[in-house]
Amino acid sequence: MLPPARRQDPNVQRLESLLALVTNEHSTAVLSQATAELSSQWLKRPETIPALLQIITQSQSTPVRQLAAVEARKLIEKHHGRAWLDLAEPIRADIKANILGVTVNESHNLVRHALARVISEIAKIEVAQQRWTELIGALHGLCTSSVASQREVGVYVLFTLFEVLDSQMSSFMPELLAVFSNSVNDPESLLVAVTTVQALGKLAEFIDDISSSFKTFRELVPSMVGALQRTIAAGDDDAAHKIFEVFEDLMVLELPFLQKHFADFVNLCAAIAKDTNQSDEVRSMALSFIMTSTHYARSKIQKQGLIPVILEAALPVAAEEEPADRDEQYPAKTALQLVNSLAVIFPPQHVFPLVMRNAVVFLQSADANYRRAAMLSIAVLVEGCADHMRERISEIFPLIVHAMQDAAPSVRRSACTALGALAEDLDDEVTVQHAVLLPLLLSMCDDPDPDVQPVAITTIDSIVESLDDEVAPYTDTLIQKLVGLLASPNRKTVLSATNCIGTLARSAGSAFGPYFEGVMARLYALMSLSETSDLDLRAVATDAVAAVAEAMGKEAFAPYTQRVMEVAIQGIHIDNSQLREYSYSFFGTLARVFGEDFSPFLSLIVPQIMFSCKLQDKDWNSLLDTTTPDEVDLDDEDDDEDDDANKFSFNSAISHEKASSFSALGELFAATRSAFMPYVADVLNAANGATQHFNEEVRISAAQCLLRFFTTVFSMAHPGEWTPGLPLAVPAHENVVSVAQLALGGVITMLEEEDSRMVMARLLQELTETIKQVGPAAVAFEFTDSPHESPRHLDALTGLLQLLFTGEHGCQISEDFDPSAGQGDEELAELDALVISTAADVLGALAAALGPNFPHVFAPFLPLIAKHYQKSRPVSDRSMAVGSLAEIVDGLESGISQFTGDLLQLFMRALRDDEEEVRSNAVFGLGVLIQYSTVDLTSYYPQLLQLLHPFFKSTAKSNLADNACGTVARMILRAPGAVPLDQVLPVFVEALPLKRDFVENESVIKCLLGLLDAQNAAAVALLPRIVHVFGQMLAPPAAQLRDADRSSLVGFMNSMRTHRAAEFEAIVAAMPADARDAVVRALTQ
Repeated sequence: MLPPARRQDPNVQRLESLLALVTNEHSTAVLSQATAELSSQWLKRPETIPALLQIITQSQSTPVRQLAAVEARKLIEKHHGRAWLDLAEPIRADIKANILGVTVNESHNLVRHALARVISEIAKIEVAQQRWTELIGALHGLCTSSVASQREVGVYVLFTLFEVLDSQMSSFMPELLAVFSNSVNDPESLLVAVTTVQALGKLAEFIDDISSSFKTFRELVPSMVGALQRTIAAGDDDAAHKIFEVFEDLMVLELPFLQKHFADFVNLCAAIAKDTNQSDEVRSMALSFIMTSTHYARSKIQKQGLIPVILEAALPVAAEEEPADRDEQYPAKTALQLVNSLAVIFPPQHVFPLVMRNAVVFLQSADANYRRAAMLSIAVLVEGCADHMRERISEIFPLIVHAMQDAAPSVRRSACTALGALAEDLDDEVTVQHAVLLPLLLSMCDDPDPDVQPVAITTIDSIVESLDDEVAPYTDTLIQKLVGLLASPNRKTVLSATNCIGTLARSAGSAFGPYFEGVMARLYALMSLSETSDLDLRAVATDAVAAVAEAMGKEAFAPYTQRVMEVAIQGIHIDNSQLREYSYSFFGTLARVFGEDFSPFLSLIVPQIMFSCKLQDKDWNSLLDTTTPDEVDLDDEDDDEDDDANKFSFNSAISHEKASSFSALGELFAATRSAFMPYVADVLNAANGATQHFNEEVRISAAQCLLRFFTTVFSMAHPGEWTPGLPLAVPAHENVVSVAQLALGGVITMLEEEDSRMVMARLLQELTETIKQVGPAAVAFEFTDSPHESPRHLDALTGLLQLLFTGEHGCQISEDFDPSAGQGDEELAELDALVISTAADVLGALAAALGPNFPHVFAPFLPLIAKHYQKSRPVSDRSMAVGSLAEIVDGLESGISQFTGDLLQLFMRALRDDEEEVRSNAVFGLGVLIQYSTVDLTSYYPQLLQLLHPFFKSTAKSNLADNACGTVARMILRAPGAVPLDQVLPVFVEALPLKRDFVENESVIKCLLGLLDAQNAAAVALLPRIVHVFGQMLAPPAAQLRDADRSSLVGFMNSMRTHRAAEFEAIVAAMPADARDAVVRALTQ
């Protein structure tokens, strides 16, 4: 590096002594002094580069040599190589001539690797300027050397060069592949083989077409697998991890590098995962690779029948004993995550039966670990197979209840986990069993095992959340139990109990009143905790107080408002993301409760919430030049690692805080309205930017905030009901236009680019609700950021929906290396089906919003939706297709006429479907089609009435009988002469009043009153029964009737009382008490 005569240079000696101090000194004062001198006098000067490299050749200390190499690389890298270029050309030439030799002669791997990165930094500068052209040739010579250490250096330097050079390395592709084809099989050095695999992983990134290089690379895959097997046989987990990472990276690349050998490699990973003689780390890596492949090779897994292979490996691993710390990653946990991935990504019929078959077998085992795994495997299925499991809940439910009473605590705990998962997604099916479940869960709150208690409480929480009024019989018992558990020494139990109290309050509503003051005293004390270790409990208590406030309402909670707000405002200034997250949610809830009366608090909380919106949630790795120019890196940098592998990490707690902040801002504006206007512009800009955030929940929350701001501004400017159609019947206020362009433009752009199916489904649901609230204004305006044209939101949205229905949107396109993936496949994963279903909901909302403007928009969608109604499709798909078309007919009204023939045939086919849910949707669709189409359908009446007749006797918990009543009412209203009323009306009236779908009452009442007004003989003959039905309609629940329908019934009753008093009084007297009382009240008001 430098002439030997300068080795005694006192400057070099001083620099070496400073480096030695940094690597060995423990005194903070001495270390700070040494660091300061290095930063100010050495690590800014070009001449320090050769001095550092000279130290590497002469120092006897490995840490000093390593630190010298690290600092040399950093100094060369800084300011685009300015320090290196400032060196005299002879010095640069001397370094280039000698550095490879110094690296080869270095005895320590970490120093060699640090020097390799110095070489790559120099090469990045020199090769770009067409200098140091001899480097690749020299490295080729090292790679083919007979000396293993030289091969190690050669391959490793090539690996590092791929990180800094791209096109230059691509030009040597054939030569490099030839070198690597030998070095990957290096018989003497495992390090050479492993580093070659890493280098091949980098090289693959520069192969961009199916060329000879691609084919050569693909033939090297078996050798790469062989290198992996060598690392496993040698027990070198770190090396195995590096190779697994390469294989995972290859899965993500566009070209199918692994396609030819994919099945064999998955089988190998499955075998490794099952082999208990291997280390937990290696087995978890194998399972993780398979999990990655489920995302990037799903069609290949399905077509090659690998799902059974994967499950047969994963499920027994899930039954292995758990470690004491279950928060860490271990094979059993990874195996369950893999099962969850399979359930979410693949059609449920490919996963659910195999898992359940194993679960039933596992439950018979004498080994509690197997019984535990059975429950947890059911739990992880729910996210992806909920609809499939709904149809089989009667088989699943007894297994869970039995396991909840198992002798082993781990099985009881896991059974609660499974039940809680079901309660989240199948709430109706689970809550109907509350009489069995809640007493059992309450007894488990006293379980002697500390791990069972909190999970049992969390499961109670999930069930209570959906009980609503039915929680009343349990409220007292639950409150007594939960408040008592607040004194538990088990912290997880206290957290769960606190959270459950809030959920119970929300479900109980005003019935929570008797417990209000006593519970508030306990919650306020928890909400005021200030020790750092208690902040998680303070956060949960804050959320519970918000729930109590919502349950009790504005007037009852008002005396507590100032106190709890003071504590909550203090909380948002404590440096704790979870506390701020829950506090922001608290503010949103209280704003919802107090409305505009919450406005005085805005100035105290909005600035801090906005601060959270703009927080950075990426933490750059300190080893990657996070140091300032005046600092030195004091860490022992391990250059054995890929510098880019962990370039930054994400703080999920901050992401949760950001998501909560956007949700709160939406609530605050909706509640306080004009008082919030000074903050609107800043929030819109922040939310619009966050729609591109890496975290899914932040993206969702930001988009929800944008839509909430739009609906709020719209309701402020246009408080009345909207009128269907474009252009808008009432021109939009300028504030509505500006917010719509920013908010809707941002959301639609986000949806166009979104790659997560779950985010897509959630946002489509939000968009549906927005359209229902604002009507045609949702799609009336133009984008403001289009560089070439300004497409209306309607054009952009319908284009997006077409992509979704054809399966061509980015969120639906698998990163699969199989070009036929997803084409012509009628089987959909439930998440894929959810995306289609929510897209159909948007179409239904658009139909209602656009009315007569919608036919030309709807035309291309009819065949796309109709194809989902096929017998081979699952119930959920068939129901979605028929139901969404029915909603579109209802919104389109007379505009549906041109599609009458196709829709009529589809609805009539669906009337014969095996599933009541599908038949119910078809009946409704037929009713609205008959009501609105201008095509005369009376010739079909006899056939339709015959098909509808059995539905009036339906006892299932569906809308079938109610929809049949609505459809017959519409048939009569449209063409009373085409209906044999003397035969139809007795059956029709006997099925009344409606039990579930009260929307149909509008048509039913209009039909019956019309017939009676016309003195129809068949109707008059049924007058006592009809009046009896009207009385039941007037009785609770009030939701049975719209105000207009209630007025019509009261008018009819008054008229009958006036003109047929005796008959009327006799009919009313024979009514049930609730109906009789309702009629009396209605007539006396």
